[in-house]
Amino acid sequence: MTTQLSSEKSTKKKQVGFIGLGAMGRPMAKNQTNDFNVTVYDVFPTACEELEKFGASTANSPALMAEVCEIIGICVRNDAEVMEVLAGKNGIFSTVRAGTIITIHSTIKKSTLFQLSDQAKKYQAHIVDAPVTGGEVGAHNKSLCYICGGEKKILEQCRPVFATSAKKIIFAGDIGSGISLKLCNNILSYFAFSAIHEAYKLASKCDLPFQAFEEVSEINGVLTPQMREFMKNRFVAEKSMSDSQFKEHFSRLAALGKKDLKAALDLATSLNINLPITEEIENLIDKVVLNEV
Repeated sequence: MTTQLSSEKSTKKKQVGFIGLGAMGRPMAKNQTNDFNVTVYDVFPTACEELEKFGASTANSPALMAEVCEIIGICVRNDAEVMEVLAGKNGIFSTVRAGTIITIHSTIKKSTLFQLSDQAKKYQAHIVDAPVTGGEVGAHNKSLCYICGGEKKILEQCRPVFATSAKKIIFAGDIGSGISLKLCNNILSYFAFSAIHEAYKLASKCDLPFQAFEEVSEINGVLTPQMREFMKNRFVAEKSMSDSQFKEHFSRLAALGKKDLKAALDLATSLNINLPITEEIENLIDKVVLNEV
């Protein structure tokens, strides 16, 4: 169901928009409804209907959202989808007003971000790159870390919106700094997944109990909560799901890993540096996640 846009709501609250109501975006948008007049958009209308229960309005397109919203967050899957909601036929840029702030939470290539930032300037709009860490659980628990790049005075206008889901908001520097820092962080994350995968593979072949493996790794500080959560989720899924269900579920994480590591490698290439270990992990991360190697 499509409701009237936020113009009918109280003018005392800032008008904000959110595009992309997936596992991360849905709770992020929901958290904003307590403090702001929120308008949402997703290619799947049922996702919007859920947010309407918390007082959000639904826009039929990003273009309609841009007509009423002062700050618009984007949390879609990849570069192509970010480009579409911004520069597509019914995208934000087709109706955006001067002064509108667009915050990109998706992990995209730095080159894509710069391209979109340059386009936004033509309309006197602003882009903040604000990728997040903390996952779906962090979004629900309001404990995300926002990693931000852009003009500091523009970020300060976004801070109350980010604070609805944030435990920490980090200003990394000029536009592009947020995504650069996120890509560096993602290298560590996927290295960690690969390390715990291979270490436990060896431990299990040696008939070592996981509890002993876990205790030793915790004592010397090499086992992080993120690594433990990755293995726990995979253990549970392998026991409770069919092979096809498991593959479907974890293929999404595998695809994200490939995308994020490829973006990091593209950034490294643009800076004339080699990341050979990252290249190897990028080649294998899908098999690591799916426990196929």
